[in-house]
Amino acid sequence: MPQGDKSYTLDTTKDYIIDLGAVTHNGTVRITGGHNVVMIGGRIALSQVSPTPLALGIKNSTGTVHVEGVEFDGTSGREMDAIQIMAPDAVVQVENVRANGLLGTYDTNHSDVIQPWGGVRALRVDRLTADSNYQGIFTRPDQGAIGSVDLRHVDLTFNNSQATSSGGYLLWMTTDCDMAPTTLSDVYIQPRAGKSVGTAVWPATNDANCPAKLAGSQVTWPSLPVTGAVTGGAPADGAFVPEGLAGPGYVSPGYESVT
Repeated sequence: MPQGDKSYTLDTTKDYIIDLGAVTHNGTVRITGGHNVVMIGGRIALSQVSPTPLALGIKNSTGTVHVEGVEFDGTSGREMDAIQIMAPDAVVQVENVRANGLLGTYDTNHSDVIQPWGGVRALRVDRLTADSNYQGIFTRPDQGAIGSVDLRHVDLTFNNSQATSSGGYLLWMTTDCDMAPTTLSDVYIQPRAGKSVGTAVWPATNDANCPAKLAGSQVTWPSLPVTGAVTGGAPADGAFVPEGLAGPGYVSPGYESVT
């Protein structure tokens, strides 16, 4: 793929493979349309002069968009979201993805690891490791319907070394108490310094309307359509997507669900 900001408008009745290439792609990649779209391996980064704080945008696809083994590199210091989704008719699958050094602030870009702010039929994540100094996975259904969310083997860490005066919600699921049915399996959060895991999620334990419940290191939502829990800390065996797994040299092992 040529370097720089690239936008691809695809036929919604056809299937596509997007090849990021053997070196880091510097610039935003936007995919509009396509039926089944597959992106396996590669790295996306933004330079300081990149005009848009976004690595990968997915819009108006109609089938399944599968993003696997991609590394999102935010360590240049340019603020960015890793993945934005505006595809209410699509299933978006994220597997073996790593996002490093995502930066944002309240006054500039509210950076997220994944945000389906324009809707998605289903969001499925299995094995994701990411760190951010602002937000993590943001599935608040404020600008488009979200059919369902399934998060498995996810570890999110707040980047304390780049902390500003705001930020710190690494999983945000509701608008008021409205949210998509959500399944959580082996989801870990290392919160901002000074926060408990119960205040690194939303709804938090101090929410007046549909509060989370903190028991030991686990957070649940008894009044919401949430199956499973978020656990504070890191996975016992280390990051689900360790450094060096995702990126240009990634080789897909094929998909087999492990619970």
